Amino acid sequence: MRPSAFPAAARALLLLPRPLLTVGHLRSILDPRAGERLLDVGSGTGHYALAIADALQPGGRLDVFDLQQRMLDELMERARRRGGTKLAATHGDARSLPHPDSSFDGAYLVTVLHEIPDQDTALGVTARPQTWRQARGRRVLTPHHTPRPPSSS
Repeated sequence: MRPSAFPAAARALLLLPRPLLTVGHLRSILDPRAGERLLDVGSGTGHYALAIADALQPGGRLDVFDLQQRMLDELMERARRRGGTKLAATHGDARSLPHPDSSFDGAYLVTVLHEIPDQDTALGVTARPQTWRQARGRRVLTPHHTPRPPSSS
């Protein structure tokens, strides 16, 4: 089976609890701090994004990045309804991030790596030292898979 993006039509599944990596656990691993700028690659509808963005306040920002504009639209609507969450959304392919060097203090990919056709390239892009703004730069990757809906084929 070739890697592919999670079906946007099944996006409600992305809001289900994830016992293997809770939002609190990701926060403790990533250790987001006020004023930092972090990157969420494969944000989907934002299961982790809203809490991480809150942890960056005051003065920080979470950049959410996803292949599917529909997912980003839903995430940004959720953030808008919630208020006070500072997010910047970018639509694109994780194998080629459009952000300039030294843009981020850290990045994370949760339950998304298995969806990227060229995982080595995507990992390389987030691992480049010039990606980070400071020595504390870090990235968190998880291999956990989100259950997919049954195939109709």
